[in-house]
Amino acid sequence: MINNAHIKDTEYASIEEKLFSSLRPIKPDPHFINQLQNRLIRRSNITLDTRNKSMALIVMAVGLFVGGLLFFVLHKCIKT
Repeated sequence: MINNAHIKDTEYASIEEKLFSSLRPIKPDPHFINQLQNRLIRRSNITLDTRNKSMALIVMAVGLFVGGLLFFVLHKCIKT
C-alpha cells in the first residue's frame, strides 16, 4: 500500500516547484511602502453627515400622497 502522506508531500513539492519557476520575486518600492504605512497608521479625519429630518418627512409625505392618489385612481377605474 502506498503512503498517502508521502503522495501529498510530493504533490505539494511539485506545486511549489511550478510556482517558484513561474513567479519571480519582486522588490517593493520603499517609497510606496512608507506612504502606505503612514496612511494606515495615521488617524484619518472622518466626518459623519447629519440627517436632514425635514427632507425625510417631505419625501415620506409625498410618497404617501402619491400612493394614496394612485390607489384612489385605480380604485375608481376598476369600479367603472
